[in-house]
Amino acid sequence: MDRRWNKLGEILVKNSGRVKPGEKVMIAMVEPEAFELTKAVYQEVIKAGGYPQVQVLSEEFKHSLLKFGSEVQIKHEPDLEMEGMKWADVYFGLRGAHNFGELGEISADKIATHQEIMGRVSTERWKNTRWVLCRIPTEAFAVQANCDLPSLLDMFFDACFFDPSDKREYYDKIVNKLNKGKKMAQSQKLCVFRYFMGGWISYIVFSACIKEF
Repeated sequence: MDRRWNKLGEILVKNSGRVKPGEKVMIAMVEPEAFELTKAVYQEVIKAGGYPQVQVLSEEFKHSLLKFGSEVQIKHEPDLEMEGMKWADVYFGLRGAHNFGELGEISADKIATHQEIMGRVSTERWKNTRWVLCRIPTEAFAVQANCDLPSLLDMFFDACFFDPSDKREYYDKIVNKLNKGKKMAQSQKLCVFRYFMGGWISYIVFSACIKEF
């Protein structure tokens, strides 16, 4: 196991989720690619005195539901997921991916209906838990980024472990300048750092660069 997953798990549990002794923690492992980080987060929750439960999810399960399920089944609210959100004090969504076209043959209407139902679960999550979401680099992401997976993982971990505390003033100036932007240019992929709940987080997003101030 890559020991960097252990370090990231510790950061997520201690700094992002701020898990305390006695707290109930739901860990959603999305796709097998998320297993190593799931194991690391589970271990850190135990060390923190919490009570973790792991939920296994996959786009392949969703594909089966939307392709073969009836309208009633597709509109059914997932009871265990909803109850899990009500049960948990802290939620970790650890999301891998291996096929971005998994739902390519499914109609937009079915997908929209399912998303509406799952939106209720998400609402319960952000209203009643401290939640952490982490996208995990996989071969699928590496293909989209036109690079090899080891290089993508290196970039991911470098961003996660980057400590800009000595450059806080510099980054604040950049944020303040961007917030004054008036016109946006063509969309492009950016690596973004953001200070949130006592710690720096980083993520890659598709964003528009500012053309005019």
